[in-house]
Amino acid sequence: MLGRFSRYMRSQLSCFRKESLWSARDINEGVLIIFCWAVPAFLIVCLVEYFHDYLPANYLKAAALEGIGPHLWNVIGVISFVFVGFAILLPRSKFIARCAYHLLVNTYAIGGLSLGLLTGQLLIYSDPVVGSVDLWKAWIVSTGLILLVALAFLLNFSFWYLGVLMNSQGKSGGFLHCMESVDLWIRLFAFIFLSILSTVFLFMET
Repeated sequence: MLGRFSRYMRSQLSCFRKESLWSARDINEGVLIIFCWAVPAFLIVCLVEYFHDYLPANYLKAAALEGIGPHLWNVIGVISFVFVGFAILLPRSKFIARCAYHLLVNTYAIGGLSLGLLTGQLLIYSDPVVGSVDLWKAWIVSTGLILLVALAFLLNFSFWYLGVLMNSQGKSGGFLHCMESVDLWIRLFAFIFLSILSTVFLFMET
């Protein structure tokens, strides 16, 4: 039974190749985009902290706090997942694929902005804490903060990766082109997992 199911799944996924799922050029472009969003946001936080007498500090601090807030990112992210689910369910639809792509890329950009602001805030407010504790405690705190930022980066980068997959519509050997040969029940399962469950989790947070 398991052997038959394994052979069936291999036949369903046989179209997918490394080129369908991964491209160094796309990854490099994604890193560049988040760099362009995160670095200016990081610098703004640092400038406000160290040159607040020469800047509209209160206004910029309020803007930074609004940018760090995850609510907008969460909502747009869920909408993005809904469209990804529809794109997998209906891989021939160019309109759905384009909507999913633009939503994912914009979610990624918002996440990059928030990541830059968050990193700046962590660096500034953790500095006095790290400096006031023992060395081994400082190492633990610093390592934890680095892991937190890395996790946030990877989570946000997943939106860019999905966007790259959605941008393959109409390309021979691309992700969505390969999805056309996958049986409907598998695509329906992916749709339920991505679209319905993500929406349920969003409403659970309210």
